[in-house]
Amino acid sequence: MANIKTAYDEVRIPFSKMSFTPDVPSAALTPNEYNSGLNVEADVRGIRSVAGDQNILSSVPGTPTYISGGFRQGNQYWFIVATDEGYWYASNGGASPSWTNITPGGGPFSGYTQSLSISETWNGTIPFFNDTINPPMFWPDEPNAIMVLYSNEQPANINNIVYVNTTTQQIQLSNSFNSTGSSISGTVLTIGTITSADTVNQVPAIGQYLVGTGIPEGTRIIGNISGAGNGSTWTISTSLTVASTEIDGSPFVAAPYMAGDSITITNVSNYYNGTFTVVSSTATTINYTASPNASYPGQGTGTVSPTYSWNYNPNWISVSAGFMRMYDTPNVGAILVAGNLTAVDINGNTLNYPVTIQWSQAFALNSAPLTWTPTVTNIANQLEIPLRAQAVDGFPSNGNFFICSYWDTVVFNPINYSTTSAPILGVQLYNKGRGLLSDNCYAITDSKVYGLDARDIWVFDGTSFTGIGNQRVKNWFYDQLDPRYYRRVYMKANTQKNQIEIYYPDRSATNGVPNKMLSYRFDIDCWNAPREVYNATFACETPIWTYDANVWVAHNSTRTIAYAQGQTNSYVVQKDQGYTHPDGTAISSSFTRDNIKMAPNYSTSILVHRILPEAFNIGTVPFTGTNELQIVPSTGNISVTISGTNSVGSSPTTENTVVLPLNTDSPWIQVNQNQFRVNGITLSNSSNNSCWMCTATTWQYTEVTDDR
Repeated sequence: MANIKTAYDEVRIPFSKMSFTPDVPSAALTPNEYNSGLNVEADVRGIRSVAGDQNILSSVPGTPTYISGGFRQGNQYWFIVATDEGYWYASNGGASPSWTNITPGGGPFSGYTQSLSISETWNGTIPFFNDTINPPMFWPDEPNAIMVLYSNEQPANINNIVYVNTTTQQIQLSNSFNSTGSSISGTVLTIGTITSADTVNQVPAIGQYLVGTGIPEGTRIIGNISGAGNGSTWTISTSLTVASTEIDGSPFVAAPYMAGDSITITNVSNYYNGTFTVVSSTATTINYTASPNASYPGQGTGTVSPTYSWNYNPNWISVSAGFMRMYDTPNVGAILVAGNLTAVDINGNTLNYPVTIQWSQAFALNSAPLTWTPTVTNIANQLEIPLRAQAVDGFPSNGNFFICSYWDTVVFNPINYSTTSAPILGVQLYNKGRGLLSDNCYAITDSKVYGLDARDIWVFDGTSFTGIGNQRVKNWFYDQLDPRYYRRVYMKANTQKNQIEIYYPDRSATNGVPNKMLSYRFDIDCWNAPREVYNATFACETPIWTYDANVWVAHNSTRTIAYAQGQTNSYVVQKDQGYTHPDGTAISSSFTRDNIKMAPNYSTSILVHRILPEAFNIGTVPFTGTNELQIVPSTGNISVTISGTNSVGSSPTTENTVVLPLNTDSPWIQVNQNQFRVNGITLSNSSNNSCWMCTATTWQYTEVTDDR
């Protein structure tokens, strides 16, 4: 058979391991780099459009601001969502997927917004959360459990314990009183009639907090003017005008416990000592679930304390942390680590401790530490660390624990531990120049930690930090990011796709809620072009969910990323499922490679005759036999646009876009362009029923002039 010789020169340009590299001028790109794109990603052998985003489960009540997820009882996966309205909800799908309120005490919390920073850590099947407003909290792995909030309250002395009913008893607190007909004029409190159950021992005293209508929280008795009982007068910390009314005094600023909280009674008797569940509380009494088996031994016996203690400073009314993580130490086991503390003292002053770190007592798998209070019998501690700015977040790596500020990183090293009077961790400055942009700006993969600071995107192998964005995507990314909302940026590891994902708001985002995602394939060292996401306020890794016979089912043989949408009554969205955005609209995808030089010399112009894209469809619906695989025959089409220019610095001339069917016997487009020195190509599509992939393009051209 005679050989067929084409009249044209021909070159095949493969799209293997294509990396998005907008920082590099297009004329300097290597063969596996491209400079512009949207909703496309690299594969080992080609470039492809992204799969869709799918709404799952029922809509979340309120406006989600955070999402987490993990496996709990019976190997069931649960989503956990916090909302702007101050509630926490959980759902594991099911026949009638609904969201259960698991907020401590039923909620709501105040101060929750879209910009709220929440950090998490999981100890086996028990998740812990820190919201920067309240003490940390956790969700016990028990049937019908709600979350448990660590307590800011100090231990209090018991004046009496009395019978309420067959299942409930009441603690009447010492250092408290009840009164009626009391009033305040300026800084003078005048007691009317004391109505305490014990009018001898439950009377006004210096240091008590006042509770009543018109009295601001934190108002205290700071001095005695005259008397001690009915008709006595006292100096208070705040100037007020309060007409005759009921006024109570308490060792607490307000009711110390919520329904469902756990308390511990000590130093009474074997019948009374133990851990119990709170039914309700006021500033002067605590009702708890218990069956009386003996008489209370007498006035002023015993102490009531929170079972889960957080604040151990008696001069602080409350304290919160900027972040909290778990560290599995090699020497003492698991501890919780929190940092960047903010406290309110007994005078109402807000105190900031930006480089103060504290950690809890050690605890076992699938459990929670009882206390953060350092004692002679546990290893809890608090100290300051050598950072140049506030501690932002922390992560474990290679047996150590690293805490970052905006500028720097310090390391906690385990110390040979022999006694509770000795420290368990040493601390030292580890790196000047590498830090974190904000909390949640890191992701842990198999053996490495990826992070993001104001300098670059980096990878940490347990020893060294290495930049991975410089001269690739760094300048482009920080230019795209809306600087007003840098604290909304977060990073997730998508282990199924071997990539880290950076969610961020660009300048078109609504109120700073992330609307774009930039990803890095760490297995093939490729950056992907930005991907559109819909108000992705936060994300987590999850199995893929399908709706089968009116039931949402999690398939544990799969993984993907799901995100919560920061809009009212929205759904959880699982990525890479189907062909559309969450609202059902088509996904517009594009891939552009400019300044392709095919002639051997820059002075040579070429005339392009044909482009042959090697394109086809791939499946994006799991469990159908074609997911992530080529579909033959491939329906749909791909749009091809060719451009050319005589200088890499001049504006290109663009040919009309040609729509090429994928299932065709003539897989090329005919080009009618003038001669140019360099050319460009754009592959694009907008579809709600297909996902395209292109492995290479073949160009047929003729060299026509050489200006040397």
